[in-house]
Parts: sequence; C-alpha cells; structure tokens
Amino acid sequence: MSAADDGPAPPAGSVTVSAQVIGRTLHIAVAGDLAFEARDVLDGIPGRWLTAQVRHVVLDVAEVGFCDATGLRLLAHTLTVSREHGASFTLRNPPDHLCWLLGLAGATRLLRSVTDNISEREQSLRDRELLADERDRLLDERRDRVEAHQVWEDLREDLANERERKLDRRDQES
Repeated sequence: MSAADDGPAPPAGSVTVSAQVIGRTLHIAVAGDLAFEARDVLDGIPGRWLTAQVRHVVLDVAEVGFCDATGLRLLAHTLTVSREHGASFTLRNPPDHLCWLLGLAGATRLLRSVTDNISEREQSLRDRELLADERDRLLDERRDRVEAHQVWEDLREDLANERERKLDRRDQES
C-alpha cells in the first residue's frame, strides 16, 4: 500500500508518504516537509492504513527536512490514533532538528518512543560487542591450545628423534 512512489527525495516544500503493512506492523515513511502546505497529503495518516491486524505502527521520519505545527500535529495524531486502535507506536530515525522541536513542544511521549527504540538498538549493539568479545576470547583460547599442542608435538618429535639416534648408535656399536 503506497500513497506515493518510492524514489528520489521530494522537492523542497513537498511531502511524500508511503505505507506498507508487513505482518502485524504498519510501516509509514514520510519524506519532505511536514508543513501546512502538505496538510492534504498528511490528513488521515495512519487511519487510512490501519486494519484490525495491525498491532504496531512505525513512523519513519528520517527524510523529513522541515516541520512546523502541522507536522507536530501529524506526529501527535499518529500516536493518538495508533493507541486508540490498540497498536503500539514507534517514531523511527528522527533527525536532530525534529527531536529538538519535539522537545521544545513538550511532546515527550513521542520522544519516549524514540528513546525506547534507541535503547533497544544500544542494547543490541552492546550484545553484539559482548558476543564479539566472547568470540575473540574463544579464538585466543583456541590459538593458545593449538600452540600448546604444537609444543607437545615438537617435544614428542624431538624425543622420537633422540630415541632413533640412540638406537642407531647402539646398532653401529654392535
């Protein structure tokens, strides 16, 4: 389901909205300017795509260049409609200027979704780092075992060679 084709970034002053339901999640991507001039495109988001199966709404605003009060109203409306529908809401990839504007407007409930999302990503990164550290530790352990094994093999070979030399000397003496 798409309200606009995916493609290059929209020209200044315009907005594109695309939506897709994947499983039980409604993914909405907004690109361009969330401004009064775009209110006709923005009205009805996310209501026009919410179905009974949708349990989570993700609003990706990574490509938002400008946001005024109309844009803030859209974000708050999307959160409200999602929750009324019984779906959770996540604001994904907000640019710094949008985070600043949301904070200035006192829209902390939207920022909380962002923070939760960032916390999950940070935890995922920490988990990956811990796994990478554990992998490195296990590789070091394995390398140490291989080196120790090689030392023992070298000792065995030296002993076998020494024994062979002694046997050869004994044979020559006899």
